[in-house]
Amino acid sequence: MLELSNSEKLLTTKEAAAYLGVTPGRIRQLLLEGSIRGKKIGPRFWLVPEKELRPFLNYPGVGRPRSGNRK
Repeated sequence: MLELSNSEKLLTTKEAAAYLGVTPGRIRQLLLEGSIRGKKIGPRFWLVPEKELRPFLNYPGVGRPRSGNRK
């Protein structure tokens, strides 16, 4: 079980995706495979502690860029 402190910043999957520059679907995939921990609220809503995402900030991108990032 994920324990949260009062000072922990929680992000939705959409916010977490923007934080890492990936899609919300990728965040859900990472949650389901256990690469990051989060708290599932109801059938479809996740909250992710910001500290869980920090190790992925310097992770090299793989695959083609998202359509919004093309130059």
